[in-house]
Amino acid sequence: MSVGRDHSPSVVVYVNGSYPQDEPVRGQIKSGVLSGPQTGQMSVTDPYQLHRDFPKRWQSYLHGTYRNAAHVRDVFRVDDRTARKWWKGETGCVGGYVAVAFNLDPQGVSEMLMAAG
Repeated sequence: MSVGRDHSPSVVVYVNGSYPQDEPVRGQIKSGVLSGPQTGQMSVTDPYQLHRDFPKRWQSYLHGTYRNAAHVRDVFRVDDRTARKWWKGETGCVGGYVAVAFNLDPQGVSEMLMAAG
C-alpha cells in the first residue's frame, strides 16, 4: 500500500505480471475479473448477481467436472455434508475452495464460474 499525493491510501494490484505505465485512476477497474471484455475473462454488469448465482454456478462446475458428491468431498477435502450441499446447489463455497479449483482446473473454472450469463 502506498500513500498518494492527496495523502489518502491507495492499493495497486498487478495482475499476471502486468505493470501499468500510468497511475491508476481512483474508482476505475483497469484489469482483472471485473474489468470487462478486454480481459477475455468475463463480462458481468452486476457483480452482486454473480454472487447470488454463485451456488448454481458452483454446482454446474462440480457436475461438469466430478463424478458425484463423494468425489467432490475427496478432491476438496471437505466433509460429507458440505460436499452434498455443494452438489445439490444449496450453497456455494468460500474463496479458498475456488482457489483450489483454479489450481486444479484453471480453464474449466474460468469458463464455468466466471462466464457472463
